[in-house]
Amino acid sequence: MTRHTTLLALTLSVLAPAAALAQARVHGTIRDSTQGTPLPLVEVVVAGMNLSTFTDGEGRYALSVPLGFHTLMFRRVGYHPVTRQLRLSTADSVRVDVAMMDQAQRLDSVVVEAPARPRTWPPGLDERMKEGYGRFITDSVLRRFEHTTLSVALQQRVAGVRYRRLNGKTHALGRGGCPMAIRLDGVLIYRPIYRRDPRGRFIIPVEGPDAPPDLERVANMVSLEAVEVYMGSGTPSEFRSEGSACGVIVLWSRSQRP
Repeated sequence: MTRHTTLLALTLSVLAPAAALAQARVHGTIRDSTQGTPLPLVEVVVAGMNLSTFTDGEGRYALSVPLGFHTLMFRRVGYHPVTRQLRLSTADSVRVDVAMMDQAQRLDSVVVEAPARPRTWPPGLDERMKEGYGRFITDSVLRRFEHTTLSVALQQRVAGVRYRRLNGKTHALGRGGCPMAIRLDGVLIYRPIYRRDPRGRFIIPVEGPDAPPDLERVANMVSLEAVEVYMGSGTPSEFRSEGSACGVIVLWSRSQRP
């Protein structure tokens, strides 16, 4: 191998990894196609990759995407999904704005009069709904969120809960900023460990067994039958435990229905 050939091979071996890691910033604004108003909580996904984000209150989003050919998917409950083909050849900033069409349809009203059958699953849900201490998302509403995530459903249907992104994960926080406990089919699957920093703020672990699960992946929306959310002292006794002082999210799966 000649000296020039060796230098060329070394140069290519250095440049190839850098090129493979090159990314472009893809950003834009999502609006309602009829009203022209910005749409928050639109999920923006890069197909085939573990890359996604949500639009903010002004309908804006931004993602760092590797160079190459990609398909961007835009999804929001109540709107027709939109896809855009993207070819990124340089590490420049690329703007992709989208207008989404409302799926709302007007139907004739129907009045049905029949006694409701007692609910056997989730156990005790009817009684807890009558007591009115929590917030509830039942099966009929959950079906509208099947193509999104639990964090989106909670943000749109449950008031009083704060949400925070840490290390690429979405966590639910109760009053005071402490993480909420999570139960699945009545079983505690996440128990917060409450710790504070010198300023009195709650410390939320990013990794390890004490880190809260990612709400975007804690449950498959298609598999859920109901969701209950309780804040502090309003939590029913059957869901209270160590770590539930800031609130509890209770998930019920359809697969466990008797």
